[in-house]
Amino acid sequence: TSGILSELDPALAGITGRFNQAAVGVRLLGTSLSGPMILGIATAVASLLIYLKKITDATEQQAKFNLAIRAADPNHLVLGSRLNQGARPDDVIAACARHSEVVSFNHYDIEPWRGEFDRYFALARKPCFIGEYGHNSLDRGLLTAAVPVADQRARAAGYRYYTERLASIPYFVGGHFFQYLDEPVTGRFDRETAFNGFVDITDQPYPLMVAAARASHGRIFDVHAGTARPYSAPPAL
Repeated sequence: TSGILSELDPALAGITGRFNQAAVGVRLLGTSLSGPMILGIATAVASLLIYLKKITDATEQQAKFNLAIRAADPNHLVLGSRLNQGARPDDVIAACARHSEVVSFNHYDIEPWRGEFDRYFALARKPCFIGEYGHNSLDRGLLTAAVPVADQRARAAGYRYYTERLASIPYFVGGHFFQYLDEPVTGRFDRETAFNGFVDITDQPYPLMVAAARASHGRIFDVHAGTARPYSAPPAL
């Protein structure tokens, strides 16, 4: 039985005793269970133990982060760990909420997913923050597009559309656009090369992006307070 656990997840070496106890319980059920049935039950128990260990690891990890930050800087908010799309188990969100003042997510799409974030907020019951969002177009010779839109004008519209719709969600306290400057033509460390900046690689601003930011920032508190409607025109794709 220890071998089954080791094959499933080497990190489970410390809990094989619990698995062995479960396997003994399976054997005590009687000899009517076939070998494949016993193996199936054993595998199910192993999967459950993996899941429980990952929950424990997530909670301990978040607690360690919080303690380390608090030891060095007791006077600022802990803004979570920017949970990525596809890596947001409910238990990890809950663990993050227990040990942070704000729960943060990276999110790349045309707009915030209100239904999904409502569910996350119900789990966390803490203010939320977007650690990364943005839109990319391919009209400047850069080749990576996480959220592709038609052109530079659509990037500016996308900034307003996402930023103001995010601000209209009451439990969100902010968002961080990715990013200030374009990525290099030759790519960064992981080969990503995206047209995603407010300025290009020679520090020249994109006027449409600057104008969009000024327009949204000038009304953002009214949108968040519910006294102004968010920008309603999605970017051209």
